[in-house]
Amino acid sequence: MENINLIRHIAWSFHHTTGIDYQELFSEACLAYCEALQSFNPDKGKLNNYATTLMQNKLKTFITREKYHGVKKAAFPELPTNPVMVHEFIENLPEYVKQFASLVLDNLEEVEDFHTPRVARREIFEALHNQGMKKADIHYNFRMLKIALRNTI
Repeated sequence: MENINLIRHIAWSFHHTTGIDYQELFSEACLAYCEALQSFNPDKGKLNNYATTLMQNKLKTFITREKYHGVKKAAFPELPTNPVMVHEFIENLPEYVKQFASLVLDNLEEVEDFHTPRVARREIFEALHNQGMKKADIHYNFRMLKIALRNTI
């Protein structure tokens, strides 16, 4: 298959962000790439762009379908709730993640209502931004915190 590295890259990026088994994502991406080869019209653009869009859309659909029919995500244990355990957990994080986690925890008081994790994250994001932190830095640090949590727990 030509463009195998493109397929691997897309499958890996979805695996990295969702925790769903890489092999499942890779096989879905391969099927989507084969569909792209069959339906591609060279007059409308480049194959790589078309295939990338089709693979991403198919993987998003796959993830949504799996979410409602028994997700096969990587195990993600509960975070500690005891304040002493939380402190120990944070102490074991890498230094740059530890600093950002402390900033996030300090700003939890400003978050009024935790309806969903997405809303809570947005409110924390806004609180950090109002303190002068750049948006790009906040996004980057949230991502690094997420990766550190995934690797630590």
